[in-house]
Amino acid sequence: MYIAIDGDEIGSRMEAYILECHEEMIKKYNMQVNQFLEIIKLYLIKKNIRVILDAGDSILGEGTIILEETIEFFRKNSKNDVTVSVGIGDSMRDSYIALKYAKATGKKRLITYREGIFSTVLL
Repeated sequence: MYIAIDGDEIGSRMEAYILECHEEMIKKYNMQVNQFLEIIKLYLIKKNIRVILDAGDSILGEGTIILEETIEFFRKNSKNDVTVSVGIGDSMRDSYIALKYAKATGKKRLITYREGIFSTVLL
């Protein structure tokens, strides 16, 4: 299975801080985002999920994904300042479709897409 993870509104928030010349907020938010993404990557590695892509605020991994554990991890570790949307599927394409659906339907969601069926979990 594949898991696609992408930050919610991170770029937009950074853009606003830049336009408002809030250097301290940029530094603080950047640190929060990087820390959260590092926690996610360490979790994936611990679960033997191979990280294929790690760029910006996006992560793509492949391996055996235990849905209940994954949901619990994201619920436990999500913070209001930094949230992600997650897509899980049998292929890279399916995980990306699930991720795009998660973002289109409200963000801070974990969506599975298997055999043409979406399943939604709020994080």
